[in-house]
Amino acid sequence: MYKFRVQTLVGDRLSAWAELDPPFNRRSTLLTLPKVELQVSELNLVAQIKDYGADFTFFIFYWKKGGEDDVNCITTSSYDVSTYLEKAEEGKEYCAEVIAYARPINRNSSRSDTVCVQVQGAKQSVVFITLLSIFGVVLVFVPIVLGVWKFAYVLRYYCCPDEDIPEMLKEPNMGQRMLRNSHSSEDSEEINNVELHEHRLLENSSFIVKMPKL
Repeated sequence: MYKFRVQTLVGDRLSAWAELDPPFNRRSTLLTLPKVELQVSELNLVAQIKDYGADFTFFIFYWKKGGEDDVNCITTSSYDVSTYLEKAEEGKEYCAEVIAYARPINRNSSRSDTVCVQVQGAKQSVVFITLLSIFGVVLVFVPIVLGVWKFAYVLRYYCCPDEDIPEMLKEPNMGQRMLRNSHSSEDSEEINNVELHEHRLLENSSFIVKMPKL
């Protein structure tokens, strides 16, 4: 038989002793319910049990929902709290309960709360994996495309930089006026060339006539 008492200290204030009544005997211990979780990984049915220490053994009872008369049992230790149960069937729902056994006091806990898990069908898994793959591809390629576009934009700026158009070119009919000025300049050049050519011809045509002496 064990006796316990508890006292509280807050600052410099001390409470009176609170004693356990009646005394404790571990033969009368009530174990807490073990906590279990069912998981499905690639159609593998797995039970996850909270670890309560090295002195416990767990009995896992599981079944397909609707088939409670066909219950399977697996025993595992606290060192193997993640336990493979069986290959799950697609579209089925599985349920499980756990009993914990404490070896030092030779006592069992009550059955845990019932937990269930729904196994997804293959089509749902394929759709999910496909969508996840597409999302991954988009997540990878979007930064690459943006990087290429940014690089092309910078390269274009350095090779062909944008220049402001002079104000005189923005005036209406400026193109026609410049074209007319260009034609006038060409005509003037042509006239000057003709006059120069005629002048050179006159110079080349001049000659001296020598008269014989009488």
